[in-house]
Amino acid sequence: VATGEVQVCYDKQTGLMQYFGQIVGIAARIQALAGGGQVLVSEETAADPQVRGVYDLQRLGDIPLRGVAGLQCLYEYRCLPFRHFPISLSLLDRNPIAGAALGYYSPLTDGLLQGQCHQCAKVFP
Repeated sequence: VATGEVQVCYDKQTGLMQYFGQIVGIAARIQALAGGGQVLVSEETAADPQVRGVYDLQRLGDIPLRGVAGLQCLYEYRCLPFRHFPISLSLLDRNPIAGAALGYYSPLTDGLLQGQCHQCAKVFP
């Protein structure tokens, strides 16, 4: 989920609304990082008064998103306290730079770094 300004146009051919703007691309990149059933939220969304304090959000860290300048701070919406999403190895394979930003993957050594998952405490060799 990402918050920001978009341009909206009605497509006469399809009868659907079309959405354009940088925030649409950011939302798509965030969605691509999420695992099945996981909800990731941008920093702007997390800072919204209608979100902060109402929803249980856990900061995941600053992550680079392809095609977006700088790092994006992402949060995970924790809808069920007993359900968590460990760092996905497929996520790290798809986005090794994000994994390196989280401290779990080194593009230089092409492998996992020694460390511990910040959510499930799984230790990587």
